[in-house]
Amino acid sequence: MPAPSFAHLARLTDDTGLFEHARNATVRREHGYCTDDVARGLVVTSREPDPPDAVLQLAECYLTFLTHAQDDSGAFHNRLGHSAVEIRP
Repeated sequence: MPAPSFAHLARLTDDTGLFEHARNATVRREHGYCTDDVARGLVVTSREPDPPDAVLQLAECYLTFLTHAQDDSGAFHNRLGHSAVEIRP
């Protein structure tokens, strides 16, 4: 069985997180990021038994995003605008 490709996941990810929407391989930045999708990205990358460095970098990015999205009470903000400053409930 061939190793899974993470190329599309990498294309949908920037240094902040995994974008919520894309049109084929083109990211739709106006929609920003969604905590649910970033968490799914973390699950997928974490399940790779022997991840290459590129997959580890994706997992680190997603974990950093989720840490940022969690507030002091432990709840999570669901959306983050592309500006990476605007957090929407």
